Amino acid sequence: MLMAEGFTAPPNLTLLDCKEPSVSFEEPANLSSVKHLHFSCCETESLPRNLKSVSSLESLSIEQCPNIASLPDLPSSLQRITILNCPVLMKNCQEPDGESWPKISHVRWKSFPPKSIWLP
Repeated sequence: MLMAEGFTAPPNLTLLDCKEPSVSFEEPANLSSVKHLHFSCCETESLPRNLKSVSSLESLSIEQCPNIASLPDLPSSLQRITILNCPVLMKNCQEPDGESWPKISHVRWKSFPPKSIWLP
């Protein structure tokens, strides 16, 4: 659906319970209007490599995605990132030595809450 010609993604985009090993945003998808992107309960091992091209992205939330270990390059427009119940990714985003720290150091608000209880 995101690849349909003429389709413009909504400002809030959620990928929930994705079973694919990887996710990509391919052309001609128009993602310029996406401001809030949320990945939840996904089995994917990596986020889209071209996430940096989502130029209006203001917030990124990654929740219950245990297979994601690192972040791709992120757009300079990103102001908020939340990572919840993703232990490897949380570790890789820690200041100052985390592998992904340089990719989020510019982000104004970073939230890595302690492990929470997951209620289905």
